[in-house]
Amino acid sequence: MLSYGGRIGSNAGATGTSVLDPFGWLVFKNAVIRRQSGSNAGATGAFGWLASENAVSIKVIQKAPEESLGSTFLRVVSEKPMKTVWVTGASSGLGLHTAMALRDDGWQVIAGARSFTDGQRDGMTCLQLDVTDGESVRDFCRKAEEISPPDALVQCAGMLVLGSCEETSAEEFRRVMDTNYLGMVRMNRAVLPLLRARGGGKIVMFSSINGLLGIPFQSAYTASKHAIEGYAECLALEGKPFGIQVMLVEPGDHRSGSDKYRPHAAAMTEESPYAAEYRSATERIHRDESCGSDPDRLGRKIARTLDRKRIPFRKRIASADQHFAVYIHRFLGARINGAVLRKYYIRRNA
Repeated sequence: MLSYGGRIGSNAGATGTSVLDPFGWLVFKNAVIRRQSGSNAGATGAFGWLASENAVSIKVIQKAPEESLGSTFLRVVSEKPMKTVWVTGASSGLGLHTAMALRDDGWQVIAGARSFTDGQRDGMTCLQLDVTDGESVRDFCRKAEEISPPDALVQCAGMLVLGSCEETSAEEFRRVMDTNYLGMVRMNRAVLPLLRARGGGKIVMFSSINGLLGIPFQSAYTASKHAIEGYAECLALEGKPFGIQVMLVEPGDHRSGSDKYRPHAAAMTEESPYAAEYRSATERIHRDESCGSDPDRLGRKIARTLDRKRIPFRKRIASADQHFAVYIHRFLGARINGAVLRKYYIRRNA
């Protein structure tokens, strides 16, 4: 990164009234910097990164010790080459929060989702993408490459079906696996040649705590995340000679879920032999998600990690008790694990 010790330049400014003092401080009423004019005009993220045509991002990261007349004194102290990230599943949930965090961190974000129509939105390029459809994946990659080839791919598209193993249909299992696991396979097959041609890159795949341990009535989702974990290990080994790094993100519960992407299995009714325990478990799942961690914080952690030259293979972002549950699962036997999980999810009177 480069440091700026003097004045920033006459073409730098901010929304609202702004002025540069003799010591290089930029005085304005918020932290959004923009180019005033010229061929490098661009859009900014909410935290001050400048997206410009010359592929340089400038960030306001230092605040002066004093304030005056309600204005904030900030100083431009660093810049970095702008890189491009493609993000799937970016219309809602953790995918949306991750895409916005990457945008605010200075990345050019090309976001894909089934509900999108092609165009600009919130400082990102949005393209329609259905990861279960090979033709849609190819069309997305073609359009995105015309805009900017990827330096990184972040895969967040996912769904789940709540239901017992017995009463979740084969079609419901197929739909979850097709989105969560095979959707990633399709995207990787399309993007890997592009990364190899560029001499490397980064692939981030959203797994879950459920990729490490199972909980009752989420068998399809758990199976898909376990598949991602094994697949990622293979991909990391194969991609290494080409400079391609792979990272699994293993989130715990976060406040971002949508009931649209977590339907109940069609066969789960009050007549089900599992009805009482199912009701207890799903109430606990809903409560944990409603009181879960901050999704914006998760997005920022992923953005900071992607900025590093070397990324870890696994990044678990979860509460302390969920980290502890993983350690219990790893080091204790199946009988103890089962007893702990049943006590947590199933009420005694269920």
